[in-house]
Amino acid sequence: SRPSGMLKLDFYESADGETILLTFPNGGVGIVDAHPSQTSTRPDILKLIEGREVHFACLTHPHRDHGADLITVLERHPNVQAFWHTVSDVDVTVFLQQDAMSYPNYPSACREAVERMKKGWADFLIDLYSAVAEKNIPRHQLRNDLRPQIVDGVEIFVLGPDEGMAQRFVEAHNNRLKDFKAKLPDPNLLSAILAVQYAGVVVLLGADALKENWRSATRLYFEFKLPKALVLKVPHHGASNALQMQCKRHEH
Repeated sequence: SRPSGMLKLDFYESADGETILLTFPNGGVGIVDAHPSQTSTRPDILKLIEGREVHFACLTHPHRDHGADLITVLERHPNVQAFWHTVSDVDVTVFLQQDAMSYPNYPSACREAVERMKKGWADFLIDLYSAVAEKNIPRHQLRNDLRPQIVDGVEIFVLGPDEGMAQRFVEAHNNRLKDFKAKLPDPNLLSAILAVQYAGVVVLLGADALKENWRSATRLYFEFKLPKALVLKVPHHGASNALQMQCKRHEH
């Protein structure tokens, strides 16, 4: 039976990042990225979800400006059912080697790589995945070869990234363990592209996906025979590096 009520989406921009809150028909919520507002225009994240079941907290791609407040949610909210992400298990394993850093003499093949990674944006991911591990929250890696997720009667289609993109990052990290100067792909290529469908209406969430992501996502959108999206959330970096190709295609 179809749940009563409606699906509500709230979009909060914060200059550096964004927060997208999905309120499902029966009152539970899903969080797609979360970053505090510099000007306090977005309420405190814990107040937004107070007393509600969090069906999932989703980090669309491994950039701090999309997930700083997810750490707060994962650490302090008592009812988070799942953590959705696009980072491979290899990456997570490396990030969680942070535990070994507390013991200077503890042998670890990843020690040097972790020490170097900590100087960059990996600090954020170490904190995030440590919170997931500490509370034993189930992890779900998003890829476009998986079945749609159904949450409270709402279908969530994962249009990106594809499995080949995820494998590219695994291989890059394997190379970087041998040579830290080895170049990593742009993390925006891991962006989760989500099509949220309810009652015949689709909202398309693209995170910071690039043109390469949208090529495969567009093909899959048509394969799923989804209706024309009512709303497209433009990436906060702007669409010139992502959607320009698609706009030209649909002019004809």
